Amino acid sequence: RTDFAKTLAIMDITYSPLDPEVMFAGTGSFSNGDGIETAPVSGVMRSSDGGDTWVSLTPIETGTSAYRIRAIVPTTEVVNGGQVLYAGAVQANNRATININLGGLYRYRYDAEAGIPTWKRLVAGAVSDIKADPRDPTGRTLFAVQPGRGVIMTSDGGDSWQTVNAGISDTLISGSINARLAISNTASGFQLAVGFVNPPPPAP
Repeated sequence: RTDFAKTLAIMDITYSPLDPEVMFAGTGSFSNGDGIETAPVSGVMRSSDGGDTWVSLTPIETGTSAYRIRAIVPTTEVVNGGQVLYAGAVQANNRATININLGGLYRYRYDAEAGIPTWKRLVAGAVSDIKADPRDPTGRTLFAVQPGRGVIMTSDGGDSWQTVNAGISDTLISGSINARLAISNTASGFQLAVGFVNPPPPAP
């Protein structure tokens, strides 16, 4: 249903936990060609009618049109009538390589000074995935992963972050160019898994 959107390059798409008709899509990665990340970028798009029509939210940052959205987490938290979102952004020029120093983790929330919802960068550097902790019904506990830096978490809605890399090889983290997260929360317990992508060794 997105044949006529500003861009068809979608990396992440998710439903709002508050309304099954509301959806969010992160754009700029993996178009219908060969996967090279040169597709148009339109930040985060929102649909309020189950995907029939889409609008772009305000830009993540002025002048960062090349930032590609790799992850979106809409939460159950509402501030001044607006749903709080988190997005992970990277700058990538091909299918594998991410510049680990560019991008960030952003929060979309009502700003009293601006009088509208705005994006605020909470973490600098590429963020390739974000997951909400399903054990926290407020949506304020999140895990994120940064290529070259590892896993971080917040329990206060992004105001403060701590590194949670215990048990992960420093070499694996420091050499990574991409990373993804997965969460399992069942009767047997909670588990967080992380996968890192490292570049191939140079040819002999």
